[in-house]
Amino acid sequence: MKQLRVQNQWEFCLFAILLRWEQNAPPDRHWGEFDGRPACNSQQQRLAHLLQTVAVGGVDVVYRTLARYTRRRDGNSNVSTDPSWMSEPMPLWDGWYVEGCLNIGQKLDLLDNLSKIGYSPEFVECARDFVEGRSVEGYLPTFEELEVMFKDCPGVSFTHQSAEAECPN
Repeated sequence: MKQLRVQNQWEFCLFAILLRWEQNAPPDRHWGEFDGRPACNSQQQRLAHLLQTVAVGGVDVVYRTLARYTRRRDGNSNVSTDPSWMSEPMPLWDGWYVEGCLNIGQKLDLLDNLSKIGYSPEFVECARDFVEGRSVEGYLPTFEELEVMFKDCPGVSFTHQSAEAECPN
């Protein structure tokens, strides 16, 4: 069996959330609906969506760490509670914002700092691909890898039969 690309269950959940965006959001660079609300599938919006997703359960820790490592020459940070200086502040959680007017290199530099929060290199790579608009599907584990990943979780079982079962009409 190949080495797992997804090393832990939390990152697996994050990958699945990103894949859900990929499969259900409007086409790249277009407006449409996502979860019944107007949404634009852009690098800016994908960056904000990703930063909201990774901060669940740890908003202050995640955003304070990113703020510390995304400081600009003018003293401001690309992740901040002060959007007054930002050209295009994108709301995150609990009064935090990310500067939406970043070039792709700046966005990718920001994402590289996810490793300082404890995310794996595989997740950082996936985050970069997601924001750039590339598919994240290849980062998801195979059925066999899922079995290994969740083997010690109470109440979780995987069988090939259950994966292939048909849904009743």
